[in-house]
Amino acid sequence: MAEENKNEPARTWAMLCHLSSLLWIPLSLFPILLIGLPIPLIFLNILGPLIIWLLKKKQHPSIDTHGKESLNFQITMLLYSLVIGVVLLLGVGSCWLGFSTNSNATLAFVGLGLIIAGVGLAILGGLMGLLVWLGHLFLTLFASFKAKKSEFYRYPYTIRLLR
Repeated sequence: MAEENKNEPARTWAMLCHLSSLLWIPLSLFPILLIGLPIPLIFLNILGPLIIWLLKKKQHPSIDTHGKESLNFQITMLLYSLVIGVVLLLGVGSCWLGFSTNSNATLAFVGLGLIIAGVGLAILGGLMGLLVWLGHLFLTLFASFKAKKSEFYRYPYTIRLLR
């Protein structure tokens, strides 16, 4: 019991390495409430774990391990989000091109195809975004609970940049 209490600060910081990546959720609500526009806060999911890891990694090996794992996962989530953003942009661009074609029969047929492809890409991107967001939220919470119990959780589908 004494050993477990001695590592309590390390377990808390290891848990915060994971939980701090979710700061972008409440912080992204402020621009919506203030000006009514969603402003993407890119890289904010990486900033919290990075700061905690850089400041605390030398205090305990578990903080270093959890910090690296959290950063790897957050960088991977950022890359997945950028790919989803490209898919969504392709969908919107395809719809825009489809609507801006001339009215002759051949171009109208091509325009209709672009619109259908654009809507399909937009739906695909939206579903992918929802799955990534829900996975990000669930896995981050799961890893933080594991860290608080002094257990290590290895995120799935993660690119390991930091070793």
